[in-house]
Amino acid sequence: IEKQDDMYGWVYLLKDESNVTYKIGVTRTDVEKRIKRLQTGNSTELLLIHKYFCEYPFRTESILHNKFRHRKELNEWFRLEPEEVERFDETCKEVDDFIHEMLDNPFFAKNLH
Repeated sequence: IEKQDDMYGWVYLLKDESNVTYKIGVTRTDVEKRIKRLQTGNSTELLLIHKYFCEYPFRTESILHNKFRHRKELNEWFRLEPEEVERFDETCKEVDDFIHEMLDNPFFAKNLH
């Protein structure tokens, strides 16, 4: 699979200041700009906790959503444990490594972008 610069992006973890929920999201553009757009529709401040740059951000986000599905609150919002929040970057790296290990698998690599 040929690398393209436009495949890269950010997976981020936001915290709703008034709640104990976290949003696991993705953007190919600037994370701060994405937060500003999200903030417009939110009455409480959204705080950036972590951001992770990777080659396949949408697949990474999808795997993270699946990993934390048992903690899902609503849509992309999760009630994560403190350890899960603290390890978010490490978890993203583990998922990223897994994706790269699976690139030769045609079933996994299908629709990766």
